[in-house]
Amino acid sequence: MKKRKLINGAAALAGALGFYALFTSQPQVFLRPHAALLSLIPGVSFEYVEGLGYLALARNFAITPDCMGAKWFVAALLILCLSTDDAHAHERPSRAALRLGLCLFVLIALAFAVSALRIAVSIPFATHPSGALIHRLISLAAYFLSLLALYAGAQALSRRTER
Repeated sequence: MKKRKLINGAAALAGALGFYALFTSQPQVFLRPHAALLSLIPGVSFEYVEGLGYLALARNFAITPDCMGAKWFVAALLILCLSTDDAHAHERPSRAALRLGLCLFVLIALAFAVSALRIAVSIPFATHPSGALIHRLISLAAYFLSLLALYAGAQALSRRTER
């Protein structure tokens, strides 16, 4: 069983890094939904600048490739794959593939939601003298708390499926 967990962990890491490479290779595509959603905030509009990301000049704020949630996605995928493996050890391959596909879809949506929320909360502090520090603190809190909630939810679902 330990060998299987090691293989699954290596596969999860390879998959997570593959998705990370995909996300970061097309920043304009993966940042566009963030810019579109955050443009709904009154007085905020974004323009794409090649090599930088989406800029809100009026707010002195940028959505850069680091903002898209790709690192959160990698951490979340690893948490899910490594924390729920035993509960699904005897699952049929077709069911495991379906579960993995659903997890990927949910994680992409959550990565977008968490990153959009932390950006939205940070926008009012963009012109503050300590705006960058405030943004980092908001990001750390959002990422840590959301990953903790994800882990707790995965553990609860694993216990439920073991019964």
